[in-house]
Amino acid sequence: MKKVWIILGILIMQSVVMLSANSIDDGAKSVEIDIRIPDESPRQAFDRPVLVAGVWHYVNITLEQSYSNVSIAAWKGGSAPIERDYTNYYEWWSDGWGGNESYIDPSKCEKNGNTCSFYIGLDSRAYSGNWTFNITAGSKYINKEVFVETPVSGFGISSGIDLKVEPFTAETVSSTPNYLRIRNNGNLPLQVQVRYDRYVERIATSNLPPDGIVAHVMGETKHYVSFNIDTDDWPPQIIDITGTINATPIYIIPIPASIALIQAFEQSFPVTVFIGHSGYRLAEMGAGVTFQYKNVLIASWNEKVNLTVYLCGEGEINFNVGCENLTLLNVTYENAEKTLPFNIISTNKSEKVVRVCVQATKPNVWGVVRYTLTMNETSYTYYTAIEVGSKPAGVDETPEEETSPLGIWAVLAVIGVVVLYMVVTHIMRRRKGK
Repeated sequence: MKKVWIILGILIMQSVVMLSANSIDDGAKSVEIDIRIPDESPRQAFDRPVLVAGVWHYVNITLEQSYSNVSIAAWKGGSAPIERDYTNYYEWWSDGWGGNESYIDPSKCEKNGNTCSFYIGLDSRAYSGNWTFNITAGSKYINKEVFVETPVSGFGISSGIDLKVEPFTAETVSSTPNYLRIRNNGNLPLQVQVRYDRYVERIATSNLPPDGIVAHVMGETKHYVSFNIDTDDWPPQIIDITGTINATPIYIIPIPASIALIQAFEQSFPVTVFIGHSGYRLAEMGAGVTFQYKNVLIASWNEKVNLTVYLCGEGEINFNVGCENLTLLNVTYENAEKTLPFNIISTNKSEKVVRVCVQATKPNVWGVVRYTLTMNETSYTYYTAIEVGSKPAGVDETPEEETSPLGIWAVLAVIGVVVLYMVVTHIMRRRKGK
């Protein structure tokens, strides 16, 4: 019985020696595994290197010494499955760079000193989650845990771009400091391109050439949009342009399943070129005629407010102004005070300027200036709203309104009639007294 225990002990010791001889010394310390999509940084999830299914990866195995052959067996879970297919099991080796044929590209595999660089990948339909990568070098092996992700394409862009330039001005206007932001929200690198539906020769996007750029995984790029106006004959107008970002996943393993699952996609954004005066509302009346006016203003009580409006475009326009809770003082056009309404012959070669002066005679109200423009028997009405402040402390009287020259003459006429009446009455009384 004693001999049996001795023999059993010797067998156990031999087994321990054999097991230690068949494992790579010091485990993770002697083997480094680096997994990354080409031109991307390595990623980790749950303290494990990440591999995205359906995409080519460099899997770099660095050992403590050079081996003639290094092989990888990869399977879903902790134990190799009995029933194996593209969803749960793969094999590759460096001697001749072979393995699952559709999932290795020997032309991009290489050996450099103690490092074997495999260019490999999993089918896009492979199970996600924890996988085991069994690395064998000669007679030694070690298991490494890898986290496999399902491929996800996704990106987002910022809101639209607004560009502003003064009328009849030659200028290349840029969206600086505002920019178009493109963010890759998925786990696949994207080839990103932009196109515009009009004015292609005038619009440009910084850092985004015609052949596009790569949007890296979880990365963000910023781009300024510019519009070139190379002549000074552009009248006021609003130009609407639609930009479209096309994003195509790259480094996809070229098998039908991956190509079908991982498709390119597009997202549009607006670009608005405002050719008009800063701070003005631009209304398009039709037939190329535009009217620019202030939308909202703030005034102190009793303040005189000078409003300037602009007309441009071919046509004859009848112009009229009315007020609510404000006093209209005068309207001037071409340096002359006008009687309302009056006609304006507009052109698209320059802007016609009308100046309106009002007085905020009522405190704590919203005053309204109403512009009525009639063209081709069609009337268009636009408004400037003015918020009038309170009276200063201790002021109760209503402000005196400006008296026009016509009003002054009327007052003088009344005084003259009264004086004449008094003189005539006095003369008649004297005659009767005689």
